[in-house]
Amino acid sequence: MLQTPLISVIVPIYNMAPWLPRCLNSIVGQTYKNLEILLIDDGSTDNSLEICQQYAEKDPRIKVIHQENKGLPSTRNTGIEHATGDFFTFVDADDWIDKNCYLLLTQQQRNTNADMVSCDYYYAFDTHLKNRSFTTPIPTKHLDPAQFLLLLLEQLNPSVCNKIYRRSWVGKMRFDPQYTIAEDWYFVTHLAQKGGRMAHVNSPLYFYYQRPQSMIHFGNSHGWFLAQQLSIELYTSSQKQGFFPLQRALLGQVLAFSSAFSLIALLEPNQQENFPKVLQARQILRKHVSQIFKAKSMGIAGKGFAFLLIVAPKITAWGCRIPIVNNLLKQAFAKRSM
Repeated sequence: MLQTPLISVIVPIYNMAPWLPRCLNSIVGQTYKNLEILLIDDGSTDNSLEICQQYAEKDPRIKVIHQENKGLPSTRNTGIEHATGDFFTFVDADDWIDKNCYLLLTQQQRNTNADMVSCDYYYAFDTHLKNRSFTTPIPTKHLDPAQFLLLLLEQLNPSVCNKIYRRSWVGKMRFDPQYTIAEDWYFVTHLAQKGGRMAHVNSPLYFYYQRPQSMIHFGNSHGWFLAQQLSIELYTSSQKQGFFPLQRALLGQVLAFSSAFSLIALLEPNQQENFPKVLQARQILRKHVSQIFKAKSMGIAGKGFAFLLIVAPKITAWGCRIPIVNNLLKQAFAKRSM
């Protein structure tokens, strides 16, 4: 008889009533039935909690946990603390999953004995879908930390939501609450330092809804600055290891976060306060200007902004203060074109 490990599905929720039913229907309707569904309400002020309770009344697999508002990283940590499954996973409350998502992920896990299994996903816009496929071959052997992190970077696959994780492998690893932006980046890069077995399903099973007003599309400059600093820390550490492919991939992340931080910092009302840190980010971009075009983690718009900042920082800062330019740049960032 095939083993059917229990999977804990963690859904962090804060004021997601318009999208929550679509999300929950996709989870309770999974062809893989051995699920523990943890709905973590982070102090919602709309009727999200009531929707959760309605679903819990109909499905005994659902557990509703209500807490005062703590933010996304802490809410995900609450889910991990309450998870009892052999594996756990995350679904954001405005996203949804294919009905065979956990069936295919668990099959691949069983075939490879992986500690973490990921899948392709869609960027789901209101009018169309955009497939994100990962083609980098993954060895079936145990990977050391550097190899594990390199594969994540080569796949440009930092999301925590399109993956299942062996709970015993994750251990005491948790999200850092200070990372209000790129908390996924913090979590997966620190998990990578454990080393382990990775596997992938080459089918888009997760639908990552692109809401322009969602936090990841903009956020605040401090969150992006922390992400940039984490990238610099990892890059500096990789230089000591002498593993050039990992150094090159991490440098791309440093450049991407430096560009993103600089843009957000210059779009904020307190631009003058941010400018010293922007100039530090510019120095990094300028030092590695020849690598910007090669950085896979930077979009065309992000590379273009980086070059503008390098060539004319004061003019770029002045341009970001012009209302029409400010709005256009925000819209471009919201569409993930950076």
